[in-house]
Amino acid sequence: MKKVFTLALAAFMALSLVGCSNTTTTDPGTSGTTEVTYKDSYTVTYTTEELESMDYVATNKANNHQHNVNFVEGLLENNQYGDYVGAAAESYEYNEDSTVWTFHLRDGVTWVDATGEYYADMTAQDFVTGLRHAVDANSETLSLVQNLIVGLNDYVNSDRSDAAWESVGVKALDDKTVEYTLVSPTTYFYTYTTYPILYPINQEFLESQGCPLGQEKSDSCAFGTTTPESILYSGPYILNSNVSQSEITYVKNESYWDLDNVHLNTVTYVYDSGQDTYSQINGFENGQYDAAALNASWADYQDYADKYDGYITMTDTNSYSFGIQWNFNRQNFNLTAHETEEERQASQDAIHNTNVRKAVQHALDTQAYMAVNLTEEAAAANLRNLNGVPNLVTTSDGRLYVDLVEEAYTELTGETVDLSDGHSAFYDPEKAMEYVEAAKADGVEFPVHLDLLAISDSGQAYIDRANAMKASIEGATEGNIIIDVILQPYDTVIDTAFNMTNPDTMADYDFNTQAGWGPDYIDPSTFTNVFSFSRNGDFMKNIGLLAAGEDSATVARMNEIVELIGLDEYDRLNDEAWAILDDLDARYEAFAKVDAYLLANALYLPISMQTRGERVTKVAPYSSAYSMSGTGQYKLKYIQVQNEMVTTEQWQAAQEAWLNHSAD
Repeated sequence: MKKVFTLALAAFMALSLVGCSNTTTTDPGTSGTTEVTYKDSYTVTYTTEELESMDYVATNKANNHQHNVNFVEGLLENNQYGDYVGAAAESYEYNEDSTVWTFHLRDGVTWVDATGEYYADMTAQDFVTGLRHAVDANSETLSLVQNLIVGLNDYVNSDRSDAAWESVGVKALDDKTVEYTLVSPTTYFYTYTTYPILYPINQEFLESQGCPLGQEKSDSCAFGTTTPESILYSGPYILNSNVSQSEITYVKNESYWDLDNVHLNTVTYVYDSGQDTYSQINGFENGQYDAAALNASWADYQDYADKYDGYITMTDTNSYSFGIQWNFNRQNFNLTAHETEEERQASQDAIHNTNVRKAVQHALDTQAYMAVNLTEEAAAANLRNLNGVPNLVTTSDGRLYVDLVEEAYTELTGETVDLSDGHSAFYDPEKAMEYVEAAKADGVEFPVHLDLLAISDSGQAYIDRANAMKASIEGATEGNIIIDVILQPYDTVIDTAFNMTNPDTMADYDFNTQAGWGPDYIDPSTFTNVFSFSRNGDFMKNIGLLAAGEDSATVARMNEIVELIGLDEYDRLNDEAWAILDDLDARYEAFAKVDAYLLANALYLPISMQTRGERVTKVAPYSSAYSMSGTGQYKLKYIQVQNEMVTTEQWQAAQEAWLNHSAD
C-alpha cells in the first residue's frame, strides 16, 4: 500500500538538475523552429524522502518505492500517458472470468549486481520467489494480495512449509511464463503488477544474503537494507550511494533491456532540510539547480512572479487524498494540552459525536488552509473533496466515479454537493453552527478542545498551516471548538502519525493531517479499504482502531467504538460492494455509496491532493512516466531534462497534446 507522509509544503518536488547536453530536438510547444537541447544527468532536492528500505516487496512507504521502482523491473509499467505497457513481460492474457492471468517474459531482462556485472537472467521463478519472500518478511503490503491470490491467505496462516506453498496460486510454468490464479474475478489485476509486492527476487542471491526462502526474515538477513550491494538490479538504474540527510545517487544500468528510453546517465537526490525557503530558488539562480518552487508566502513573491513571467508552470494533478483523520480511540496523551482525565474523555466523546465532526467539516476553510504558502489559484488547484480520485473509474455510459458519489450522497442525506476538485465543497460557517447546536442537543459540552499535531522545525509554513486551520475552525464555530496546536519536531511527528514505532507516542493526537493515500490499483476499493475495520485497513492505526493482535478486552472496546461511530455500517456497505464481481457499473455504484457514507458521517474530512504548486523548471513537460495507481509515476525512465527553461507556452502545448492522447 502506498502510504504517504505529508511532504514538504513545496511537495511537488521542485527538481534541481545538472549535467551536459547530449541531444537536440524541436520544441513541441512552439512554432516548431526552436531547438531544445537535453542533459544526461538529473539532480533533485529532497526533504523527507529518505531511502529506508530496499526490501521492495516488504515496504509500504512511498519514500522507499520512489527509489526501488527504478532498481527492479516489474511485469508491466506505465508510460508517459499512463498506459500499462510491457516491462519484464512482453505480453499477457487472462481467462474468460479474469481469474487466471498469464504473463510471458521478454528475452534480455537480466539481473546485475551493484557494480553492473551480470548475475543471471530473470526467470518466471523469480516472481514466485518474490511473493514468497514477501510473506517471509511480513510485508507491510501483503494485505494487498493476501486474499486475492488463491491459497495465499492459507499459506500465511500455515506452517509455511514447501508443501503448503504448493497450493498458492503463483506458478512458474516455465522459465518465461508466470501464472497467477485469483480467488475471484478481477478484471483490473494487471494494474496490480506495477506494485513492488509482485516484483521478482533471484532466490540464489536472496539466500546468499542470509535469507532462506520459506523462513521468517531474521535480523541477520541482509537483503534489501539501504546499501547498494543488498539487492540485484534489473531496472533502469543502479543505486550508487545512499547517505542519510546528504545524498542519494543512481547510475544508469547499462544492461537494461530498454536503454533507448533511459535518457539520464546519473540521478542525484540532494538533501534540503526545508528550513531556508529560498534555498531552491537561490540554487536555481546561481546555476546550481535547474528547477525551483515559487513560494507564495515569500514577502517578495510577486517580484519572482514578475521576473519569471512566461516561464511559470504548475505541477499536475495527482491521485492522492490527504485530510483530517480522527483518533477514535486515543491511548496516548504525552503530547497534549488536555491536563485532566475529564478533559481527555471529553475530547474523545466529542470526536465520537457525528454532529461535532460535521461541525468541523463545515468550519474548515480548506482554500484558506492551502493558501498559506500558495497563490489563490494554486490553493484551489490542490483541493480534493473525497477519499479517492474523481476520475479513477468510469461507468460504461461515461459517468465519472465522482458523479456516482455525489448521487449516493444526495440519496443518503437529501443534500446536493459538488465533490469535484478545485473548491471547498463543505465550508459553510452557518451550517457549522447548526451542527454545534445539534451536538449540544446530543449532550456534548462546549467548548470542545482538540489536539492537532504540527511540525515545529521544518519551516514556518507547517506552523502557519496549523494556525490557519485553528483560526478557521474556531472562528466558524464561534469558539465552541478550540484547536490546540501541539508543536513537535519533524521526527516526532512522522513517527507519531505515520511510522508509529514508539508505543509511547503512537497516534498521540485527537486528529492529524499528516498521512495520505494513493491508489494501488484501478478500483474504488483501493481507497475504501483503508478505513475498513473488518479488513484491518491501513489507516486503522491512525484512527486508533487496529484490532489485529490485541487482547479481547481491547478488541471489545474497539468494536463498541466502531458501532458507536457507524463504522460498522461502513464495513457492511464496503463488503456489499466487494461482493459484486460480474457487473462493473453496479460495483462502482456500490462503492460510491461507501464513499458517500464516509463523507456524510464526517468519518474522514478530505482536504487536498498531494501538494501542487508553481515552479520554474527545465524538466521537459510530460516526458516522465504517469500513473494514476501503483508506483509507476516514480520511475525515471522516459524523463528528459532540457538545458533551457520550460516556457509556459511550451508546457501548455504539451499538456494539450497529452490530454488529447489520453482521451483517445
